[in-house]
Amino acid sequence: MKRFFALFFAITVLSVNAQNFRVEILNSANEIILCPSDDYTFQVKAILDDTEVNARFLWDFGDGIGKVTDENFVEYAYKNGGEYTVSVKATTENYSAETSLKLKVGIKPSFRDFTADNDNICLGEKITLSMPIKDTVVDGFSVQYDLRRAVWSGRGVSATSEGIAECTPPEYGTTRYVFTISDNFSCYYDTAVFTEVEKPTFLGATEPTVFIGDEINFESQTSWAKSFSWDFGDKTPKENTNAAPHAYYEQGIYQVIFEGVSENGCADRDTQTVKIVPRPLEVKEVNIFTPNGDGQNDIFTFFNPEDSFLKSGGLTQMPANIRSIKGKIYNSFGQTVYKWNEVEASVFGWDGTIDNKGNRECPPGTYFYDIIVFGKDGNSLKRSGSIFLYRNK
Repeated sequence: MKRFFALFFAITVLSVNAQNFRVEILNSANEIILCPSDDYTFQVKAILDDTEVNARFLWDFGDGIGKVTDENFVEYAYKNGGEYTVSVKATTENYSAETSLKLKVGIKPSFRDFTADNDNICLGEKITLSMPIKDTVVDGFSVQYDLRRAVWSGRGVSATSEGIAECTPPEYGTTRYVFTISDNFSCYYDTAVFTEVEKPTFLGATEPTVFIGDEINFESQTSWAKSFSWDFGDKTPKENTNAAPHAYYEQGIYQVIFEGVSENGCADRDTQTVKIVPRPLEVKEVNIFTPNGDGQNDIFTFFNPEDSFLKSGGLTQMPANIRSIKGKIYNSFGQTVYKWNEVEASVFGWDGTIDNKGNRECPPGTYFYDIIVFGKDGNSLKRSGSIFLYRNK
């Protein structure tokens, strides 16, 4: 009997009906150590007069969970760490007996203190991952974790020590890193964290083609970029702002290059191709104007502000879609009061004076015009019409 009890441990027998009926838990070890969620099989047998007999077993795992089995074994996994007392009661038609044993279950560490020195980085930039782990004590039961043997794994890990890792994610998008640590019960725990490498992006042209002279609102959408560089591909000076509105004045296909630089000096770029085409040739129809100096409709012009390279609200630059233009304005007697042979003059328009000089006002009445316009799209347009000059001072 001494040899038998050396093989099995922590056996406490309570015989209710007969001293020769007992129950034994057959897990032979000096101490049972489990890890959270590990399946463990408890084996048991009921003995009457040194002979194993069939019985029903009522299990209490010490964590508020119980189970009844007719087999002489049961499989169980503890969800939480700590110290537990497992008891089992064997019953037959005439007898019952109970025994128990103690065990320890490792405690999963808290990974909530994880930090990364950057939430979002550019490609090629290093990031430091830190997972400080503290020893745990629950109701006097302590668990120690070995940070010296903790390991970070994943693509781009260059060094790991004491829960800290230097990583360089190798591609755009999400990279998964796994942290693994063990405790003094040889239980291993791991958790996964994710880093994001954001590809540099920017807003640009919203349509496949853009008209000459139309402003495109280029704007960085790259969260990690702290400085910026824009090359619009048209030999204009580079811009160095987060938002860089730009207009093209010649037809063609341009490659826009945006480069963002992070706070740590990591640089990456994005490109976009922009197709610039002439605006369809058109001039507006005007039938009345009032050169009375009130700032409204004081100039007779064929062009809308949106059709010109206008940035200050005045007619000061040439229309984007006009290559050349000729025209004249004459009165009802056929006398020419103003004519032009260049785009700039047509944009400034007629102010209602002879030869547009401002010192000889034309009288109110109907005037006539003939124009021919040649567009950058290769088309031409002829137009004749009348305009009524009205002065209301």
